[in-house]
Amino acid sequence: MRERLTSESCLKNVLTKKCIKCKFGCREKFSTELKFTEWRKFREHWVSLSKLDQDQIVFDRIRQIVLASQSEKCQPKWLLLGERVCLRAWKRLHGLGTARFDRLREAVDAGKSTPPVDLRFLQSEQPKEIDGSSSTSKIVSYLETLYTSVAETLPDHREELADPGDACVMYSLDSMPDDPYAKFADIQRQLSLHQDMAGAASSKVKVRKPRKKVKGGALNLNPDKAGMEERYLPPGRMMDYYQQFVATLDDESKISFCQFWRVWSSNYSHMKFRSTSSHSVCSVCTRHKLMIRELSGHLNARKKQTELLAMHLRSQYLDRALYWERRGVSRLGSMGEVTVIIDSMDQQKFSYPRSDLYRAKDLSTLQRPRAHVTAVIVHGYFVLIAISDHDMPKNSNCMCEILGHVWTRLRMNGIDTTRLRFRVQSDNTSRECKNNIVLAFLASLTARGLAAGTTLSCLRSGHSHEDVDQMFGKLAGWMSSKGRYARHPDDFMQLIRQWLCELKRPYEKDRYCVKLDQLRDWQLGQDRAKC
Repeated sequence: MRERLTSESCLKNVLTKKCIKCKFGCREKFSTELKFTEWRKFREHWVSLSKLDQDQIVFDRIRQIVLASQSEKCQPKWLLLGERVCLRAWKRLHGLGTARFDRLREAVDAGKSTPPVDLRFLQSEQPKEIDGSSSTSKIVSYLETLYTSVAETLPDHREELADPGDACVMYSLDSMPDDPYAKFADIQRQLSLHQDMAGAASSKVKVRKPRKKVKGGALNLNPDKAGMEERYLPPGRMMDYYQQFVATLDDESKISFCQFWRVWSSNYSHMKFRSTSSHSVCSVCTRHKLMIRELSGHLNARKKQTELLAMHLRSQYLDRALYWERRGVSRLGSMGEVTVIIDSMDQQKFSYPRSDLYRAKDLSTLQRPRAHVTAVIVHGYFVLIAISDHDMPKNSNCMCEILGHVWTRLRMNGIDTTRLRFRVQSDNTSRECKNNIVLAFLASLTARGLAAGTTLSCLRSGHSHEDVDQMFGKLAGWMSSKGRYARHPDDFMQLIRQWLCELKRPYEKDRYCVKLDQLRDWQLGQDRAKC
């Protein structure tokens, strides 16, 4: 079949058909000996690819052409091997059918990041067994590395004040005699009555519905990995990770994107891509991915960029592993170390007052105050959530107050802090903990003999989400369902305390929710100490 599609006679038959609609002779440009040889090599390489790989290449080319036309504000320019042709010739020279091209073009217009997968080319009667020498085991090993090192647990809950069906009708047309539109009430009732009668009459007419096509299951999910925790990769495409995976293989190994997609969908369906508007993305990862995408014609350069990206992901995983090690030591409670992680939650989730009335157009544009919520997980001991009003600054002084309260709680629990190594894991931002004020506060604990040693550390930017962010996601889901009518930060405190009672953290049995109403100027005390 491949030999017939790339034979000289078949290719010449394609060129003999003239472009009737455009009348520019697009196919005649490839009749010369040089262009015909170049086009034949292109078709030989094209036929050697799988259908899914072809769809991915065509999808990327269509998207590039559409984006270029939108930026230049002109009609799309369809180019093939440096020659501009019409759309019909472009499809014919590629060997694409109209239905297949329309399916890919609709995906581009819809703003999708990957082409729709034709499941006909993914069906298999029985799943292949994973053995040490098969290509499937290599894919599983690579995906397991992604799941443990790069993927993060970040459930995303958008704030919704109330369901559309929960809105209460407060007034009717009959109860408003001064309403200037009250005279149209009878007309509206008559129209609704006629619509109901027309709907009842149409329901009596039997309409033959088209028969639904039932597709058989094309993928068999692995039952051993069905109950694993959902994790999210940074925004991207599956093709990007496939290219990184191919760069790690030997020159002799050849694994298609079709098999890579099948193994991912069947064994790692719980590893997904998060939306682009949820959280920030690492700038180093973005730079390497853009370089890999732009260097499509330079194999060695792409391979080098892939190696650099793998080194970056490996180094950030080692940073996480160091935090996980300190967290495990703190949970033991017998090594003289306490590891805490502190972070602040998105203020948008705690706007108040909250009610379904704020969906109204007159109230939707009002700026509501936002409560500040900061959480601290003292691994092996307790969970502390501090909430403050909107006019309370959330800066380094606030972090010092909360850390000082955590320190007091540890001493109240009977812990000898003079022999304790206190490790603080914070977000990579200078507004809260990554500054001289917090460093001086921790250093003063050691200098005055209140602690055996203190450490302040943070993960690299773009990879700083950890277990405290997972807790924030669960709290956001609770607030979106239970806190629809909170009017004051005190209402938030009651809701958070209810949520803490149901929070499943077996190592942190104690839970506290406190109100932070005053702050001290810790920098002023340091300036006086210098004098």
